Amino acid sequence: MKSTITEDNGWLSPNGDFHVCPFHKHKEFAKKLEYSEDTLIALGWIKFSNMYGILAPHKFATQKQIDAIWDWCQKEHLELPEWLLTDN
Repeated sequence: MKSTITEDNGWLSPNGDFHVCPFHKHKEFAKKLEYSEDTLIALGWIKFSNMYGILAPHKFATQKQIDAIWDWCQKEHLELPEWLLTDN
C-alpha cells in the first residue's frame, strides 16, 4: 500500500512513508525513533515544515520519496521544490 503525504509538517522516510508530526515537533518524532533530527536526515529522511518547505538535498532523495513529493505537489497544485528539478 502506498503512503501519501497528507500534511505539510512531518517526515518522509526513504521508503516513501509519510509520518505526520505537529508544528515544531520534528525533534520529538526523531526522539521516538531514538535518533536526532540530524541523524534522521543523514539516514535519508526528508523533513517537511510548513514554515520552511521540504528540506532535503536532491542527491539524498530516493525514487519513492521523489514520487511521493511529485504526487503531493500535483494534488495540492504546488510547485515542485527547486532541488527536485536539478540534477546533482
